[in-house]
Amino acid sequence: MSDTLSYDVVLRFKIDDLTDKGADIPRRELYSELRRQYLEKTGETSASLAKLLEISPQSCSTLASGSNYRLPAWYIILRLCKLLGYDLVIKSDAVEIVEDPKTHLDQQSA
Repeated sequence: MSDTLSYDVVLRFKIDDLTDKGADIPRRELYSELRRQYLEKTGETSASLAKLLEISPQSCSTLASGSNYRLPAWYIILRLCKLLGYDLVIKSDAVEIVEDPKTHLDQQSA
């Protein structure tokens, strides 16, 4: 018996090789895209999202733009994934955000 999970890839960041010394996962880009999708899909404001993420409204914006050179904490990225019904999949050559049909935000609102 074969149990395979089927996921739809929402976003894929191709990376040459995450096994290289000094390679890093693109946290700012992940956060920026997840933030954009959340605000677009929910119609919420950046200030209300900041409350959900337990950060200041200023941080909510600057983490996306990179203007303060800080990277978003992993809990922020993972909380956004949870709010959207996404999972984060890390591979040796890519980082993917995938949706699980059982928990995806669009399915919940239907």
